[in-house]
Amino acid sequence: MEQDVLRPLTKVVRFLWSVTAVLTAGATAWFAITGAIGSQPVCFRTGLPPDGHGSSGILHPDVTSSVEQALICLQQPTGGERVVAFLTTAPTAFGYAITLLLLLLLLERASRDGVHTAATAAGLKRFGVFVLVALPAVTLVEAFAAGWLLQRATSRDVEATAFLSDWDLPWWAVVTGVGLLTLAKIVRTSAEMREDLEGTV
Repeated sequence: MEQDVLRPLTKVVRFLWSVTAVLTAGATAWFAITGAIGSQPVCFRTGLPPDGHGSSGILHPDVTSSVEQALICLQQPTGGERVVAFLTTAPTAFGYAITLLLLLLLLERASRDGVHTAATAAGLKRFGVFVLVALPAVTLVEAFAAGWLLQRATSRDVEATAFLSDWDLPWWAVVTGVGLLTLAKIVRTSAEMREDLEGTV
């Protein structure tokens, strides 16, 4: 019965994970190819414009800035700057791909072993910790990468912690992670009650 309930959701998650994994791998391969042989400028988005009015007077001559989109481009980036620019967007994609993979593995195990088991509760707890910690962490990495590039793009000193104001914390991940941890406790309690009932029969 539990297998029948979880099978449709497992199929949907497997499809979403496949699409996300393919797109992430393709984007990574594209970055590797263009970064190795390309000469395109490196652009990144930031909520921290070089000054409060978007003036480009403090930027280096080989740097352009689009104030309307908070888009800053390095016209002659180094290899390291290309890698860091990749880190301004890639971590979230990898985080979502890993999240879907972990969810898929959790559903497959729950479908095989049952929902009300200690193993499922432990897997749900690990998944909740991952969502609670990893997804906010990847957005923090992206904000730090954008802040580092901003320091490279401007002739004015940028505070080391300025990137924190550019951190787009995914509150949904925090709430979902806490909810999953709570659900894991409920499932564990249910599993213990089930074991007690089976022991008395």
